Amino acid sequence: MITCQSCGDPRQDKFCPNCGEKKFHAGSLAIGHLLGETFEGLSHFDTRFFRSLKTLLIRPAELSVQFCNGITVRYMKPFSFFLVANLIFFLVSFQNPFGLPIYNYMNYDYKPFNTRANAREAVVAKLRVSKLTEKELATAFNERIRSSSKIFIALFIPFFAIVFALVFVDRRRRFGEHFVFATHLMTFLICLFLIERTILSLLHLAFPSELSDLLVSSIVGLIFLTYLSVAVHRFYVKNWWRAILSSLVIVVLLTIAMQSYRIFLFYKVLNGI
Repeated sequence: MITCQSCGDPRQDKFCPNCGEKKFHAGSLAIGHLLGETFEGLSHFDTRFFRSLKTLLIRPAELSVQFCNGITVRYMKPFSFFLVANLIFFLVSFQNPFGLPIYNYMNYDYKPFNTRANAREAVVAKLRVSKLTEKELATAFNERIRSSSKIFIALFIPFFAIVFALVFVDRRRRFGEHFVFATHLMTFLICLFLIERTILSLLHLAFPSELSDLLVSSIVGLIFLTYLSVAVHRFYVKNWWRAILSSLVIVVLLTIAMQSYRIFLFYKVLNGI
């Protein structure tokens, strides 16, 4: 037994029983050892990430069920998983559904908001004040909204945790469990949006139109509704009708929240140019 170099506990063997610090030895600073630990950490991360991703995509709510039952070693922690998925999404996605390019705001209507008319008026006013050309304004807007849209994404998690807590108040779950479920759901939504954006980017190369956006968005919405219904059925209720009806309500709320978020970002970014 030796004294722990971190907390001073005299009972340290291979690991300190008080703080968990590993016993230090000079070989720990060898380049080979450092590289070995690095690759070991990366391999463990890869294993947990891809295992978590596979489970998230093909087994709705399974990650939430496992985590809330205390099974936490095999998979990434919920919020860490969300952050990694969010980072990957914004690194590889040409567009993101949270912050659209200025072309979409000016040419497509997003119900229940009359965004087309309002956006054009706001852009004309900004062009008049800023003295920028339409191309210069579009370039500046698209660059800023891509980065700005990342900031508030995590706010969707507590929002939907509250929604789940209200919709399923009779299930008597702790708020932390609703938060875990909402985190995994948002992570799935990010993955789904990545697929949607990839498909739309390919379609826009051939024929950009509101119709193609509507068609793909409708298919994605149906997939999400199906996934959510299965997840709610597995995590909250065993009655399929309640699971489906609850999921419909949640999808409507998500749609309204998304549209509100887009409008908020549009005016925030435009006024900041």
